[in-house]
Amino acid sequence: MERPSRATILLPLTDWTKIQIMGTILNLAPPESSVVAFAEAVFGNDERARSWMGEPNPALGGLTPEETLRRENGERDVIDTLGRIRFGVLS
Repeated sequence: MERPSRATILLPLTDWTKIQIMGTILNLAPPESSVVAFAEAVFGNDERARSWMGEPNPALGGLTPEETLRRENGERDVIDTLGRIRFGVLS
């Protein structure tokens, strides 16, 4: 049986990087793509999610989610904000 040359591995958002498993280098997607996927799930489609990612947000100190992702702990802040939106928690 032939072994696949690439695989999908789910890791915490903070663990994204190039890793080597059994001699195969896997290029994992940057955390932003996981956050965008979560935003798509929250908002129901890609267009609405990407629009939200580019709009300043008071819950993120007036920064856009895209800007927040570039900051330390930004992934966590954006995901927390999306979680509050998803479950209707006002802050």
